[in-house]
Amino acid sequence: YVYRLFLYTDGQYYLGRRANPGSYVPLVGPLRSSDGLQLRYLDADGNETSTAADVTQIEITVRTDSDVMDSTGEPVRDSVTVRVYTRN
Repeated sequence: YVYRLFLYTDGQYYLGRRANPGSYVPLVGPLRSSDGLQLRYLDADGNETSTAADVTQIEITVRTDSDVMDSTGEPVRDSVTVRVYTRN
């Protein structure tokens, strides 16, 4: 499978999954278009790295977007961040 942030037919962004070949299926969303899905690759000390061999953790952040307004008139938004540890 391939996962990515993609623009769905309703004009909003979603985290989607695609089987090769095939079209993306929305899994989570709608998400913020600018930073709805963020991946950070970290080494053993928790520092960002761009060297694939040094990656021991991947920090994944998902940020929602919504047309729903709260009691103050602001859009309802939320986020979650998790760290996944690799086997290497």
